Amino acid sequence: AEGLLRNALTIYATSLPPDHPEVARAQIELAGLLTTDGDYTQALQLAQAGSASLVQAYGADHWLVANAGSVQGGTLVGLGRLDEAETLLRTSYGQLASDKSARAAYVRAARQRLAALYRATDRAQEAAALEETQQVNGGTP
Repeated sequence: AEGLLRNALTIYATSLPPDHPEVARAQIELAGLLTTDGDYTQALQLAQAGSASLVQAYGADHWLVANAGSVQGGTLVGLGRLDEAETLLRTSYGQLASDKSARAAYVRAARQRLAALYRATDRAQEAAALEETQQVNGGTP
């Protein structure tokens, strides 16, 4: 999957302006995968670049920007920068959960990242409450 995302990013980056939203979306998707693989430094760089481009394209209140913030927050958890991560994760999850145009998969992923932060900071009850919300809703936002 990483190879496919890298290829897509290369194609977008060579055929579109560097701040184009499709380049940014590919950066965010690759950042999410790299975070899962433990490559937090490169993931953070991609997430920050993608987020900046999405803010420029859509404004700070767009759900894609919130998703980028959630991915960035997940990378910060991996880097041990938990205070910064919490701010991004709480804000982005709240925005995604309240935005009816946000895709359910992105809301779920943001919820899971926030729950992972809670577990990493010994806040199991808060993590369980988030995970219970997901189960009650049948896995949807």
